This record gives sequence, C-alpha cells and structure tokens, in this order.
Amino acid sequence: PHVHAAFATTQDWLDVGPFTTANVAEAAEKIQAAAQGLSRDTWIKAKMFDTSLMPGEPLDRYLLDRLSPQAPVIVLETNGHVLYANSRALELAGIDRNTPDPPTARYIRDNSGELTGRIEEPPAFTPVLIASGFPTPQHMAS
Repeated sequence: PHVHAAFATTQDWLDVGPFTTANVAEAAEKIQAAAQGLSRDTWIKAKMFDTSLMPGEPLDRYLLDRLSPQAPVIVLETNGHVLYANSRALELAGIDRNTPDPPTARYIRDNSGELTGRIEEPPAFTPVLIASGFPTPQHMAS
C-alpha cells in the first residue's frame, strides 16, 4: 500500500468511497444532490470512488452530465490513478476529442473517438485538477 500526499488537499471533497457509500448508484445520488442549484462555474469534486469495492455500472461523462447538467464534476478514484469528468469539466480544462494523450497517460475514448470522461494517470488529468482550483505542485511546495 501507498499514499498519495496530494490527497491531503481533498479533505473538503465529497466522499463517495466504499466506507461511506454502498454502491455506484448511491455515489451518483450524492453527486446529483450536490449539484442542485450550482452555477456553471461551481465545481463538484468527489473522492475515494472505488470500482473494485462498489457494485454498479462504471462512471462516464454521460452519466455525470445527467447528474450535473451545468456544474463541472470530477470524481477521483481512491487509487489516485483514475479521474472521471463530465463534459463541463473537460470543457473548462480545454480537453476535447482532439486532445492528444500525454506520454504515460490517456483519455479513454469510445469507438467513435469521443471522450468517455475516464482519464487515466496524472499527466492526463492534471489540467482538469488545475481548472478545478486544485493546488499546483508549485503552490503545494510553497
């Protein structure tokens, strides 16, 4: 086991992990409740999502778009290597179907080349975190 020190900055994020949330459907309910009345610029940031311990359909941007049609949403897996984003979050981060995969990371796409919202590894999801107001490495070091 290991710990990602950056998780210390997620203390105020919505907890959708297996110790507080029974399954993916309950995580979705929490996200949808958090989205009620939010503006297009107020981020929903959820953490501790764990597909290995939580039964249900996997997250994707289409589900996150339905849960939060206006506000940007990101969900970080407990492993720290996968992040899910809705369309608004991808838009604010400047990521679209033409964005190339960074080295050692990738944007998962469907068969037509559209982004699914699943982003694997920090080189790919760091732009989304920065757009959400997540501290940059430079800020954390200061």
